[in-house]
Amino acid sequence: MNHYSIGKVSFSDRNSLAQIDALLEQEGIRRDPNLDYLCAMFDEDFNIIAMGLVLVILCAAWRCLNPIKGKA
Repeated sequence: MNHYSIGKVSFSDRNSLAQIDALLEQEGIRRDPNLDYLCAMFDEDFNIIAMGLVLVILCAAWRCLNPIKGKA
């Protein structure tokens, strides 16, 4: 039976980032340099087999573009 783990990937972990970049390249895409959080699924040998990411969008910018009704 295979055992997998999921964990956060540090942006200073060059080995993990290289594995992630290789996975993404296989799909014809590249890693966004503006990511806020990166996690990965590791196999038994700690090779990255899947990954997830988060890009935070600031609500302040959205509020500037969409003023609240009734406010001057």
